[in-house]
Amino acid sequence: MMKQTLLIATITMGLVLLGCGKSDEDSSPDGGAETPQAPNVPIHEAAEKGDLETIKKHIAAKTDINSQDGKDGETPLHRAITRGQTEVAKLLIESGADVNIGRKRDGQTPLAMAEGRGRDEIAQLLKAKGAK
Repeated sequence: MMKQTLLIATITMGLVLLGCGKSDEDSSPDGGAETPQAPNVPIHEAAEKGDLETIKKHIAAKTDINSQDGKDGETPLHRAITRGQTEVAKLLIESGADVNIGRKRDGQTPLAMAEGRGRDEIAQLLKAKGAK
């Protein structure tokens, strides 16, 4: 009788302890989907190099695609335009990049930069999203 009571008590305690723990899915605010970690390559560098996969990973990780970097205060979109990275610029624009944000140094907008550098396809993409 004593062995049965001890066995039942042990099983009951085990079940109680299991029930008290939270699963990974329960602890995530959006029901289980965790935000991926941002890549080690900075988003501005990836934009300059045309590294679409790294940019996609940054977007999935909710990296600020409008962050202004360096002394000029350029966004990843500015960097993509500077280097003629049309596909990166397109991805950033489609992902909600601010098409009217000016560089900190001189206020130059992505559209002014694209037009000034002869990046006609990027300029058209920017205009289609309301760039001024």
